[in-house]
Amino acid sequence: MSTALQIWYCTFVGEGFANTNPSHFPDMRKIERLMNEAVIEALNWKSGNTEVQTDADNVSRVFLHGNHIATIGDNFVQLFDGGWRTATTKSRLNSLLFAHGANDHIFQKNFEWFVSINGQTDKFTNGMVLN
Repeated sequence: MSTALQIWYCTFVGEGFANTNPSHFPDMRKIERLMNEAVIEALNWKSGNTEVQTDADNVSRVFLHGNHIATIGDNFVQLFDGGWRTATTKSRLNSLLFAHGANDHIFQKNFEWFVSINGQTDKFTNGMVLN
């Protein structure tokens, strides 16, 4: 785990936003770890097919293959499929949800996307905001 992610993790664990055991931090793909570090540090970043653009208000927008898939602010995560409900899109979104304190995740059943929000399941909709 990188220093920036460790600092973030320790900061938010104290607030009760994430699992309190650092050994439970999942093995994210390298690109997803770097993407999350860029969001946490409010940096503009690009690697391969993934890009983070952060504005002056520290709101980050995440793009996959140039398609907007998420907007992350201080107290919200807004989700989009970017027009492509692929395993890669779902993986990037789940990585963002995990790293930014949400106890939520996206899953697929019978070719449809759903989001589990605090144990409740709803259909995934573009532009949905999780606080």
